[in-house]
Amino acid sequence: MYAHRYLSLNSSSTDISTNEERLGWRYSRRSLVVSTIFMDFIRADPFIDFHPSSKELSRDITRHNHSSSKTRISGIHRMTTMPGSTSACDTINQLPSNVMENILMRLPQKDAIRTSILSSKWRYKWLALPQLVFDCPRDYKLDVSERIKLAFAVYQALLLHRGPLFRFSFSVSELENCSDINHWLHFLSENDIEDFTFRVWTGEHYKLPCHLYSFQQLRHLNLYNCAFKPPSTFKGFDRLVSLEFRKVLFAAERFGIFISNCPLLERMALEGCPHFYCLRISAPNLKCLSFCRTFDSINLKNTPLLENLSISMNGIPETAKYLRDRKTSNLIEIVSSVPAVEKLSAEQHFLKANTKTEAAMEPVLEYMRVQDFSDCSLNRLREVKMQLISGVQSELEFMKLLLAKSTMLEKLEILPTKENSTNGGFQILRELIRFRRASAKAEIIYLDPDLDGFSF
Repeated sequence: MYAHRYLSLNSSSTDISTNEERLGWRYSRRSLVVSTIFMDFIRADPFIDFHPSSKELSRDITRHNHSSSKTRISGIHRMTTMPGSTSACDTINQLPSNVMENILMRLPQKDAIRTSILSSKWRYKWLALPQLVFDCPRDYKLDVSERIKLAFAVYQALLLHRGPLFRFSFSVSELENCSDINHWLHFLSENDIEDFTFRVWTGEHYKLPCHLYSFQQLRHLNLYNCAFKPPSTFKGFDRLVSLEFRKVLFAAERFGIFISNCPLLERMALEGCPHFYCLRISAPNLKCLSFCRTFDSINLKNTPLLENLSISMNGIPETAKYLRDRKTSNLIEIVSSVPAVEKLSAEQHFLKANTKTEAAMEPVLEYMRVQDFSDCSLNRLREVKMQLISGVQSELEFMKLLLAKSTMLEKLEILPTKENSTNGGFQILRELIRFRRASAKAEIIYLDPDLDGFSF
Protein backbone atom coordinates (compact mmCIF):
# COMPACT_ATOMS: atom_id res chain seq x y z
CA MET A 1 0.00 0.00 0.00
CA TYR A 2 2.79 2.41 0.88
CA ALA A 3 5.63 0.99 -1.18
CA HIS A 4 6.41 4.49 -2.39
CA ARG A 5 7.37 5.53 1.14
CA TYR A 6 10.83 4.02 0.99
CA LEU A 7 12.95 6.97 -0.02
CA SER A 8 16.67 7.35 -0.44
CA LEU A 9 17.81 10.17 1.82
CA ASN A 10 21.51 9.86 1.05
CA SER A 11 21.47 11.08 -2.54
CA SER A 12 22.88 14.51 -3.23
CA SER A 13 20.77 14.90 -6.36
CA THR A 14 17.93 17.39 -6.43
CA ASP A 15 15.83 15.08 -8.66
CA ILE A 16 12.95 13.24 -7.05
CA SER A 17 10.66 10.52 -8.29
CA THR A 18 7.01 10.92 -9.24
CA ASN A 19 5.87 9.12 -6.08
CA GLU A 20 7.98 11.39 -3.93
CA GLU A 21 6.55 14.45 -5.66
CA ARG A 22 3.07 13.15 -4.95
CA LEU A 23 3.94 12.84 -1.27
CA GLY A 24 5.29 16.35 -1.17
CA TRP A 25 8.92 15.45 -0.33
CA ARG A 26 11.58 17.94 -1.29
CA TYR A 27 15.27 17.31 -1.00
CA SER A 28 18.17 19.66 -1.62
CA ARG A 29 21.90 19.56 -1.02
CA ARG A 30 21.37 21.52 2.19
CA SER A 31 18.33 20.08 3.93
CA LEU A 32 15.17 18.01 3.93
CA VAL A 33 11.79 19.71 3.97
CA VAL A 34 8.82 18.12 5.75
CA SER A 35 6.28 16.69 3.31
CA THR A 36 2.90 18.23 2.58
CA ILE A 37 1.06 15.11 3.74
CA PHE A 38 2.87 15.18 7.08
CA MET A 39 2.05 18.83 7.66
CA ASP A 40 -1.54 18.45 6.43
CA PHE A 41 -2.14 15.70 8.96
CA ILE A 42 -0.52 17.33 11.95
CA ARG A 43 -2.21 20.61 11.10
CA ALA A 44 -5.66 19.00 10.97
CA ASP A 45 -5.33 16.93 14.13
CA PRO A 46 -5.49 18.82 17.47
CA PHE A 47 -3.33 16.19 19.21
CA ILE A 48 -0.32 17.09 17.09
CA ASP A 49 -1.27 20.49 15.72
CA PHE A 50 2.21 21.91 15.44
CA HIS A 51 2.80 23.73 12.18
CA PRO A 52 1.11 26.23 9.87
CA SER A 53 0.79 25.51 6.17
CA SER A 54 3.02 27.34 3.73
CA LYS A 55 0.04 29.44 2.57
CA GLU A 56 -0.83 30.40 6.13
CA LEU A 57 2.77 31.25 6.90
CA SER A 58 3.08 33.41 3.77
CA ARG A 59 -0.15 35.18 4.64
CA ASP A 60 1.01 35.84 8.20
CA ILE A 61 4.37 37.14 7.03
CA THR A 62 2.65 39.46 4.55
CA ARG A 63 0.37 40.69 7.32
CA HIS A 64 3.43 41.24 9.51
CA ASN A 65 5.06 43.40 6.86
CA HIS A 66 2.04 45.73 6.92
CA SER A 67 1.52 45.76 10.66
CA SER A 68 2.72 48.55 12.88
CA SER A 69 3.89 46.80 15.99
CA LYS A 70 3.19 43.16 16.69
CA THR A 71 1.78 40.17 14.84
CA ARG A 72 1.00 36.72 16.21
CA ILE A 73 2.03 33.78 14.03
CA SER A 74 0.62 30.45 15.24
CA GLY A 75 1.25 31.20 18.88
CA ILE A 76 4.62 32.97 18.36
CA HIS A 77 4.99 36.74 18.58
CA ARG A 78 7.20 38.66 16.18
CA MET A 79 8.13 42.04 17.54
CA THR A 80 9.26 45.10 15.65
CA THR A 81 12.26 46.84 17.17
CA MET A 82 13.64 50.31 17.23
CA PRO A 83 16.75 51.07 15.13
CA GLY A 84 19.92 50.14 16.96
CA SER A 85 18.19 47.76 19.38
CA THR A 86 18.65 43.99 19.48
CA SER A 87 15.58 42.04 18.40
CA ALA A 88 14.27 39.00 20.25
CA CYS A 89 14.81 37.03 17.04
CA ASP A 90 18.50 37.99 17.01
CA THR A 91 18.80 36.95 20.64
CA ILE A 92 17.37 33.48 20.17
CA ASN A 93 19.41 32.99 17.00
CA GLN A 94 22.61 33.70 18.90
CA LEU A 95 21.99 30.99 21.49
CA PRO A 96 24.58 28.19 21.51
CA SER A 97 23.46 24.96 19.87
CA ASN A 98 23.48 23.04 23.15
CA VAL A 99 21.16 25.64 24.72
CA MET A 100 18.78 25.40 21.75
CA GLU A 101 18.73 21.63 22.11
CA ASN A 102 18.11 21.91 25.85
CA ILE A 103 15.12 24.18 25.20
CA LEU A 104 13.68 21.84 22.58
CA MET A 105 14.15 18.80 24.81
CA ARG A 106 11.95 20.41 27.46
CA LEU A 107 9.10 21.15 25.06
CA PRO A 108 6.32 18.77 23.98
CA GLN A 109 6.97 17.39 20.50
CA LYS A 110 4.36 19.58 18.84
CA ASP A 111 5.81 22.74 20.40
CA ALA A 112 9.34 21.71 19.47
CA ILE A 113 8.26 21.43 15.83
CA ARG A 114 6.52 24.81 16.04
CA THR A 115 9.89 26.45 16.70
CA SER A 116 10.82 25.77 13.07
CA ILE A 117 9.06 29.01 12.09
CA LEU A 118 11.13 31.17 14.46
CA SER A 119 13.96 31.61 11.99
CA SER A 120 16.05 29.73 9.45
CA LYS A 121 18.50 28.77 12.21
CA TRP A 122 15.72 27.04 14.17
CA ARG A 123 13.95 25.52 11.17
CA TYR A 124 15.56 22.08 11.28
CA LYS A 125 16.76 21.98 14.88
CA TRP A 126 13.92 19.67 15.95
CA LEU A 127 15.01 17.12 13.34
CA ALA A 128 18.24 16.54 15.26
CA LEU A 129 16.71 16.05 18.72
CA PRO A 130 17.84 12.81 20.39
CA GLN A 131 14.23 12.03 21.33
CA LEU A 132 10.88 11.80 19.55
CA VAL A 133 7.75 11.70 21.69
CA PHE A 134 4.28 11.16 20.19
CA ASP A 135 2.06 10.64 23.22
CA CYS A 136 -1.70 10.77 22.77
CA PRO A 137 -3.74 11.27 25.99
CA ARG A 138 -5.83 8.31 27.15
CA ASP A 139 -9.12 10.08 26.47
CA TYR A 140 -8.22 11.31 22.99
CA LYS A 141 -9.92 9.05 20.45
CA LEU A 142 -8.79 8.61 16.85
CA ASP A 143 -10.80 6.83 14.18
CA VAL A 144 -9.17 4.24 11.91
CA SER A 145 -8.23 6.69 9.15
CA GLU A 146 -6.70 9.10 11.67
CA ARG A 147 -4.64 6.32 13.23
CA ILE A 148 -3.31 5.34 9.79
CA LYS A 149 -2.39 8.95 9.08
CA LEU A 150 -0.71 9.26 12.46
CA ALA A 151 1.35 6.11 11.90
CA PHE A 152 2.45 7.42 8.51
CA ALA A 153 3.28 10.85 9.94
CA VAL A 154 5.45 9.33 12.66
CA TYR A 155 7.26 7.23 10.07
CA GLN A 156 8.00 10.34 8.03
CA ALA A 157 9.31 12.11 11.13
CA LEU A 158 11.69 9.20 11.67
CA LEU A 159 12.92 9.35 8.08
CA LEU A 160 13.49 13.08 8.38
CA HIS A 161 15.42 12.74 11.62
CA ARG A 162 19.11 13.55 11.55
CA GLY A 163 21.75 12.56 14.06
CA PRO A 164 21.54 10.10 16.98
CA LEU A 165 18.14 9.08 18.32
CA PHE A 166 18.15 7.63 21.83
CA ARG A 167 14.53 7.89 22.99
CA PHE A 168 11.26 7.12 21.22
CA SER A 169 7.82 7.21 22.84
CA PHE A 170 4.43 6.54 21.26
CA SER A 171 1.04 6.37 22.99
CA VAL A 172 -2.37 6.08 21.34
CA SER A 173 -5.91 5.29 22.48
CA GLU A 174 -6.35 2.22 20.23
CA LEU A 175 -4.40 0.56 17.46
CA GLU A 176 -4.74 -2.29 14.98
CA ASN A 177 -1.83 -4.03 13.29
CA CYS A 178 -0.17 -1.50 11.04
CA SER A 179 2.68 -2.05 8.58
CA ASP A 180 4.05 1.42 9.27
CA ILE A 181 4.92 0.40 12.82
CA ASN A 182 7.05 -2.42 11.42
CA HIS A 183 8.95 0.27 9.52
CA TRP A 184 9.35 2.37 12.68
CA LEU A 185 10.89 -0.44 14.65
CA HIS A 186 13.12 -1.47 11.77
CA PHE A 187 14.38 2.11 11.60
CA LEU A 188 14.88 2.31 15.38
CA SER A 189 16.70 -1.03 15.48
CA GLU A 190 19.31 0.41 13.14
CA ASN A 191 19.72 3.61 15.16
CA ASP A 192 20.81 2.25 18.55
CA ILE A 193 17.64 3.28 20.39
CA GLU A 194 18.13 3.21 24.18
CA ASP A 195 14.72 4.20 25.57
CA PHE A 196 11.55 2.76 23.99
CA THR A 197 7.96 3.35 25.15
CA PHE A 198 4.93 1.92 23.35
CA ARG A 199 1.47 2.23 24.89
CA VAL A 200 -1.95 1.34 23.49
CA TRP A 201 -4.44 2.49 26.10
CA THR A 202 -7.45 0.39 25.06
CA GLY A 203 -8.45 -2.45 22.75
CA GLU A 204 -6.69 -5.71 21.99
CA HIS A 205 -3.10 -6.39 22.98
CA TYR A 206 -0.91 -5.04 20.21
CA LYS A 207 1.51 -7.64 18.87
CA LEU A 208 4.92 -6.06 18.66
CA PRO A 209 6.98 -6.65 15.50
CA CYS A 210 10.06 -8.84 15.69
CA HIS A 211 12.34 -5.84 15.09
CA LEU A 212 11.88 -4.89 18.76
CA TYR A 213 13.93 -7.88 19.85
CA SER A 214 16.95 -6.66 17.91
CA PHE A 215 17.37 -3.44 19.94
CA GLN A 216 20.93 -4.15 21.01
CA GLN A 217 21.46 -0.90 22.94
CA LEU A 218 18.09 -0.84 24.74
CA ARG A 219 18.29 0.39 28.36
CA HIS A 220 14.68 1.34 29.17
CA LEU A 221 11.59 -0.54 27.99
CA ASN A 222 8.03 0.57 28.81
CA LEU A 223 5.07 -1.34 27.31
CA TYR A 224 1.33 -1.03 27.93
CA ASN A 225 -1.34 -3.37 26.56
CA CYS A 226 1.04 -5.16 24.20
CA ALA A 227 1.80 -8.78 23.34
CA PHE A 228 5.46 -9.44 24.08
CA LYS A 229 6.32 -12.68 22.30
CA PRO A 230 10.03 -12.90 21.52
CA PRO A 231 11.29 -15.54 19.09
CA SER A 232 13.01 -18.65 20.42
CA THR A 233 16.37 -17.22 19.35
CA PHE A 234 15.93 -14.10 21.51
CA LYS A 235 18.71 -13.81 24.10
CA GLY A 236 17.40 -10.86 26.11
CA PHE A 237 18.55 -7.26 26.36
CA ASP A 238 22.00 -7.35 27.91
CA ARG A 239 22.02 -3.56 28.52
CA LEU A 240 18.50 -3.22 29.93
CA VAL A 241 18.32 -1.18 33.16
CA SER A 242 14.58 -0.62 33.67
CA LEU A 243 11.50 -2.59 32.61
CA GLU A 244 7.81 -1.63 32.90
CA PHE A 245 5.16 -4.12 31.79
CA ARG A 246 1.56 -3.04 32.31
CA LYS A 247 -1.22 -5.24 30.90
CA VAL A 248 1.39 -6.98 28.79
CA LEU A 249 0.61 -10.43 27.41
CA PHE A 250 3.63 -12.65 27.94
CA ALA A 251 4.43 -16.36 28.12
CA ALA A 252 4.84 -16.80 31.88
CA GLU A 253 7.09 -19.84 31.62
CA ARG A 254 9.64 -17.83 29.64
CA PHE A 255 9.62 -14.70 31.77
CA GLY A 256 12.25 -15.94 34.20
CA ILE A 257 14.59 -16.82 31.34
CA PHE A 258 14.04 -13.40 29.81
CA ILE A 259 14.88 -11.60 33.07
CA SER A 260 17.97 -13.72 33.70
CA ASN A 261 19.23 -12.62 30.28
CA CYS A 262 19.05 -8.97 31.35
CA PRO A 263 22.03 -8.92 33.76
CA LEU A 264 22.06 -5.13 34.33
CA LEU A 265 18.36 -4.83 35.24
CA GLU A 266 17.87 -2.52 38.24
CA ARG A 267 14.18 -1.53 38.18
CA MET A 268 11.12 -3.57 37.25
CA ALA A 269 7.38 -2.90 37.45
CA LEU A 270 4.71 -5.50 36.59
CA GLU A 271 1.04 -4.59 36.68
CA GLY A 272 -2.08 -6.40 35.51
CA CYS A 273 -0.28 -8.84 33.21
CA PRO A 274 -2.91 -11.49 32.25
CA HIS A 275 -2.32 -15.25 32.46
CA PHE A 276 0.85 -14.61 34.42
CA TYR A 277 0.67 -16.50 37.71
CA CYS A 278 4.23 -17.63 38.43
CA LEU A 279 6.81 -14.97 39.20
CA ARG A 280 10.37 -16.28 39.31
CA ILE A 281 13.09 -13.68 39.30
CA SER A 282 16.85 -14.01 39.26
CA ALA A 283 18.29 -10.52 38.87
CA PRO A 284 21.52 -9.87 40.79
CA ASN A 285 21.43 -6.10 40.15
CA LEU A 286 17.72 -5.54 40.79
CA LYS A 287 17.16 -2.69 43.27
CA CYS A 288 13.50 -1.78 42.84
CA LEU A 289 10.59 -4.19 42.23
CA SER A 290 6.89 -3.39 41.99
CA PHE A 291 4.15 -5.85 41.11
CA CYS A 292 0.38 -5.67 41.20
CA ARG A 293 -1.77 -8.83 40.99
CA THR A 294 -2.06 -12.26 42.65
CA PHE A 295 0.61 -14.83 41.85
CA ASP A 296 0.34 -18.51 42.65
CA SER A 297 4.08 -18.68 43.09
CA ILE A 298 6.68 -16.00 43.82
CA ASN A 299 10.36 -16.78 43.96
CA LEU A 300 12.98 -14.06 44.38
CA LYS A 301 15.92 -16.40 44.51
CA ASN A 302 18.77 -14.12 43.46
CA THR A 303 18.04 -10.50 44.31
CA PRO A 304 20.75 -9.56 46.85
CA LEU A 305 20.55 -5.82 46.10
CA LEU A 306 16.76 -5.43 46.16
CA GLU A 307 16.05 -2.49 48.48
CA ASN A 308 12.66 -1.15 47.38
CA LEU A 309 9.73 -3.59 47.21
CA SER A 310 6.13 -2.64 46.40
CA ILE A 311 3.38 -5.27 46.45
CA SER A 312 -0.31 -4.99 45.60
CA MET A 313 -2.21 -8.28 45.65
CA ASN A 314 -5.87 -9.29 45.58
CA GLY A 315 -5.47 -12.12 48.06
CA ILE A 316 -3.48 -15.18 49.05
CA PRO A 317 -4.55 -18.83 48.66
CA GLU A 318 -7.18 -19.96 51.14
CA THR A 319 -6.22 -23.50 52.12
CA ALA A 320 -3.41 -24.51 54.45
CA LYS A 321 -2.26 -27.18 52.01
CA TYR A 322 -1.98 -24.59 49.25
CA LEU A 323 0.04 -22.36 51.53
CA ARG A 324 2.37 -25.21 52.54
CA ASP A 325 2.97 -26.17 48.93
CA ARG A 326 3.59 -22.60 47.80
CA LYS A 327 5.24 -20.85 50.73
CA THR A 328 6.67 -18.10 48.54
CA SER A 329 3.14 -16.81 47.96
CA ASN A 330 3.17 -15.53 51.54
CA LEU A 331 4.37 -11.98 51.96
CA ILE A 332 6.50 -12.87 54.98
CA GLU A 333 8.43 -15.39 52.92
CA ILE A 334 8.90 -12.82 50.18
CA VAL A 335 10.19 -10.12 52.51
CA SER A 336 12.51 -12.44 54.42
CA SER A 337 14.02 -13.66 51.14
CA VAL A 338 15.30 -10.15 50.33
CA PRO A 339 17.50 -9.17 53.29
CA ALA A 340 18.66 -5.91 51.68
CA VAL A 341 15.15 -4.43 51.45
CA GLU A 342 14.93 -0.94 52.97
CA LYS A 343 11.51 0.25 51.78
CA LEU A 344 8.40 -1.91 51.70
CA SER A 345 4.98 -0.92 50.38
CA ALA A 346 2.07 -3.36 50.60
CA GLU A 347 -1.46 -2.71 49.41
CA GLN A 348 -4.92 -4.19 48.89
CA HIS A 349 -5.59 -7.43 50.78
CA PHE A 350 -1.99 -8.59 50.56
CA LEU A 351 -2.42 -10.89 53.59
CA LYS A 352 -6.11 -11.64 53.42
CA ALA A 353 -7.94 -14.59 51.92
CA ASN A 354 -10.31 -13.91 49.06
CA THR A 355 -13.32 -14.22 51.37
CA LYS A 356 -14.15 -12.53 54.67
CA THR A 357 -15.46 -15.62 56.46
CA GLU A 358 -13.59 -16.66 59.61
CA ALA A 359 -13.43 -20.26 58.40
CA ALA A 360 -11.51 -19.19 55.32
CA MET A 361 -9.13 -17.01 57.36
CA GLU A 362 -8.18 -19.75 59.83
CA PRO A 363 -5.80 -21.65 57.48
CA VAL A 364 -3.97 -18.40 56.81
CA LEU A 365 -3.50 -17.75 60.52
CA GLU A 366 -2.53 -21.36 61.19
CA TYR A 367 0.13 -21.18 58.51
CA MET A 368 1.60 -18.06 60.08
CA ARG A 369 1.55 -19.56 63.58
CA VAL A 370 3.48 -22.70 62.69
CA GLN A 371 6.22 -20.88 60.79
CA ASP A 372 9.57 -20.46 62.49
CA PHE A 373 10.74 -16.92 61.83
CA SER A 374 13.71 -17.04 64.19
CA ASP A 375 16.13 -16.75 61.26
CA CYS A 376 14.12 -14.02 59.56
CA SER A 377 16.40 -11.01 59.16
CA LEU A 378 15.02 -7.57 58.34
CA ASN A 379 17.97 -5.59 59.67
CA ARG A 380 17.99 -3.06 56.84
CA LEU A 381 14.28 -2.33 56.64
CA ARG A 382 13.69 1.38 57.34
CA GLU A 383 10.31 2.32 55.90
CA VAL A 384 7.05 0.36 55.60
CA LYS A 385 3.82 1.63 54.05
CA MET A 386 0.71 -0.54 54.31
CA GLN A 387 -2.35 0.69 52.42
CA LEU A 388 -6.01 -0.36 52.26
CA ILE A 389 -5.70 -2.69 55.21
CA SER A 390 -8.82 -3.98 56.95
CA GLY A 391 -7.39 -5.04 60.31
CA VAL A 392 -7.72 -8.81 59.91
CA GLN A 393 -5.60 -10.89 62.26
CA SER A 394 -3.14 -11.97 59.56
CA GLU A 395 -2.31 -8.32 58.81
CA LEU A 396 -1.78 -7.58 62.50
CA GLU A 397 0.48 -10.62 62.86
CA PHE A 398 2.54 -9.45 59.91
CA MET A 399 2.98 -5.95 61.36
CA LYS A 400 3.87 -7.49 64.71
CA LEU A 401 6.63 -9.48 63.01
CA LEU A 402 7.94 -6.40 61.20
CA LEU A 403 8.15 -4.40 64.41
CA ALA A 404 9.87 -7.27 66.23
CA LYS A 405 12.44 -8.07 63.51
CA SER A 406 13.31 -4.68 62.00
CA THR A 407 16.09 -3.23 64.14
CA MET A 408 16.57 -0.21 61.84
CA LEU A 409 12.90 0.56 61.27
CA GLU A 410 12.11 4.29 61.30
CA LYS A 411 8.55 4.52 60.03
CA LEU A 412 5.49 2.27 59.70
CA GLU A 413 2.62 3.98 57.87
CA ILE A 414 -0.88 2.54 58.11
CA LEU A 415 -3.73 3.51 55.75
CA PRO A 416 -6.97 1.57 56.37
CA THR A 417 -9.81 1.15 53.92
CA LYS A 418 -12.66 3.66 54.02
CA GLU A 419 -14.89 1.06 55.65
CA ASN A 420 -12.41 0.57 58.50
CA SER A 421 -11.30 4.16 58.99
CA THR A 422 -13.52 4.88 62.02
CA ASN A 423 -14.08 2.17 64.64
CA GLY A 424 -11.96 -0.43 62.87
CA GLY A 425 -9.11 2.00 62.39
CA PHE A 426 -8.75 2.77 66.08
CA GLN A 427 -8.92 -0.93 66.89
CA ILE A 428 -5.95 -1.49 64.58
CA LEU A 429 -4.11 1.34 66.32
CA ARG A 430 -4.79 -0.06 69.80
CA GLU A 431 -3.31 -3.39 68.75
CA LEU A 432 -0.24 -1.86 67.12
CA ILE A 433 0.88 0.25 70.06
CA ARG A 434 0.96 -2.91 72.21
CA PHE A 435 3.49 -4.68 69.95
CA ARG A 436 7.16 -4.78 70.91
CA ARG A 437 9.47 -2.70 68.72
CA ALA A 438 13.04 -3.80 68.00
CA SER A 439 13.92 -0.29 66.90
CA ALA A 440 13.75 2.54 69.40
CA LYS A 441 13.29 4.96 66.49
CA ALA A 442 10.29 3.14 65.02
CA GLU A 443 7.35 5.49 64.54
CA ILE A 444 3.84 4.25 63.78
CA ILE A 445 1.93 6.71 61.59
CA TYR A 446 -1.81 6.22 61.23
CA LEU A 447 -3.28 7.81 58.08
CA ASP A 448 -7.02 8.29 58.36
CA PRO A 449 -8.55 8.61 54.86
CA ASP A 450 -10.69 11.51 56.12
CA LEU A 451 -8.19 13.22 58.44
CA ASP A 452 -4.55 14.19 58.64
CA GLY A 453 -2.25 11.44 59.85
CA PHE A 454 -0.90 11.23 63.39
CA SER A 455 1.90 9.16 64.89
CA PHE A 456 2.81 7.16 68.00
